[in-house]
Amino acid sequence: MKRRLNKFLSAITLSLFLAAPLIALPAKMALADPNAQFNQICSDPNAASSPICKDAPSTDPLTNGGSGILDDVTNVIALVAGVAAVIMIIVGGLMYVLSGGESQRVNSAKNTILFAIIGIVVIVLARALIVYVVTQV
Repeated sequence: MKRRLNKFLSAITLSLFLAAPLIALPAKMALADPNAQFNQICSDPNAASSPICKDAPSTDPLTNGGSGILDDVTNVIALVAGVAAVIMIIVGGLMYVLSGGESQRVNSAKNTILFAIIGIVVIVLARALIVYVVTQV
């Protein structure tokens, strides 16, 4: 019983350790405004005609240089998918702990964890691709 409890607590601790960056990173990304510096400088009437302000990032509401509607939607989708993947890692860990050594249940638990980790990698790569494409527009 003590061994099973240790495995359970280890699985929970590992899951929380993996979940922390997925929760903190989107919150940090949502607070960061990449155009804040341009907006502050270019709001001055004397500086508005400068070459820096003329080359300021796009103000298209859809992309807006990475802070528009498209970015908000992809942030929400990435957050929901990331939370779902972390929950599946937790479920896989619980399945592994509670498998009782049965090979079929152990393999099922390992596959759940593996596919959740693959899902997280796909989410990160898709998000990076979207950010790259939107900032190049």
